[in-house]
Amino acid sequence: MKTRPFLRSVILLGVTVAAPGLLAEESNLKLYGFADAQFKKQWYSDNNILRRYNVAEPGGQTYLDHVNLYVDSRPNSSLRFLAEFALNRDPAQSLPAGLRLVYDSAGRSAYIPVFAPELREKDHGISIARAHADLLLADEYNVRFGKFITPAGIWNVDHGSPAILTVRQPYQTNFIPVFPESQTGLQAFGKTQIFEQDLSYSGWLSTGRGNTSAFGASDYGQVPQNWDDWAWGSHLQTDLALPGQVGARIGGTFHTGTLRQRTEWLESKLAAAPDLAELTTTRVDSSYARELCYGLDGKVQWSGFLLQMEWNHRQVRNLMADQSESNINAWYLIVAKTVPVHKNVDVTPYAMYESISWNGAVNNQFLGLDQTPAVGFHAITAGLNFGLFSNVHVKAEYSHQEPEPLNLGSGPIANNYTYADLAIDEFDAQLSVAF
Repeated sequence: MKTRPFLRSVILLGVTVAAPGLLAEESNLKLYGFADAQFKKQWYSDNNILRRYNVAEPGGQTYLDHVNLYVDSRPNSSLRFLAEFALNRDPAQSLPAGLRLVYDSAGRSAYIPVFAPELREKDHGISIARAHADLLLADEYNVRFGKFITPAGIWNVDHGSPAILTVRQPYQTNFIPVFPESQTGLQAFGKTQIFEQDLSYSGWLSTGRGNTSAFGASDYGQVPQNWDDWAWGSHLQTDLALPGQVGARIGGTFHTGTLRQRTEWLESKLAAAPDLAELTTTRVDSSYARELCYGLDGKVQWSGFLLQMEWNHRQVRNLMADQSESNINAWYLIVAKTVPVHKNVDVTPYAMYESISWNGAVNNQFLGLDQTPAVGFHAITAGLNFGLFSNVHVKAEYSHQEPEPLNLGSGPIANNYTYADLAIDEFDAQLSVAF
């Protein structure tokens, strides 16, 4: 795997940074993390096609969802190493390969797809969610090197189950991630004050998103073929000091990079005698596109009330087809109220609405959106979050998810679906522990 030498170098750097702290009288190495277990039950119609996409799943399920361990070392005030190890949600990645037969006499060719085991990459069930070294120069400017969580909006950063209200994250940060969940590269970040308001920023140069599909996240970044393939972006955030003990923040994010998928073919040119056939390897771009991602986020907190929202938009331009566009638009709004019950117990009822829509799916078929009988969906969620002793949370929520049907009279996904055919009702319960 091409990213492994880089990650090994980052880990080695972290061990070197942590070593002086381990020899100190008071250790600067910290280990902490979180884990959660979940129960899920869904109800839907028998002909719900979303079962093909693992969105609709039969029966009740109880499973271990997250086990994340953080290794945090600060040998001095100017250096920090942080790594997050997690159960792997993307355990394997394969490079499509194939066999191309070229018949010189007839001028014809045929492609036979195959998958070579040596082209598959495994993580053995463990992923490195982040692993980076920070050079802390001043409050206003710092440098981060390694694999980092994309500082886009609120929910992509606060992804740990003890830090979020709901059981299920918004679909725009998990199922159809508008921004890449993580990236590998270089990041500059810092904070300052302007007109007595806190302002923080981050900017990055990275290998970008590792998965061309719109669904799910990849644990791998792509391998840039040229300078144009490198991704870059920035996030700006202001924390407002408002009267009446009101806390508020407003943020904005931009990200751009390329999406390249390469296919490898074995080419066999048949001569007069079969034993004289020539075998060569050909690599071609099966997709090449540029993505532009924009986002706005905001949050207001006052006397236990929370109002939080994010709007994110992703535009994909096909560079192999006159920059024809595909667009994904997503937003959510959540309201909550925390009520103290006991000095060690509180309860937070919450409600969330989320909407995702897309268009131009056929312009970039590698996204996989053209294979779904929908042009978007919305979800309504309501639940309770019980906080116990500050590090234990018990959550229970009910949600109704309703796709916007795409009715087609012909083709591979021809259908005449209604809202009821694709709707899913879901109950989730979760126990999470921070340690």
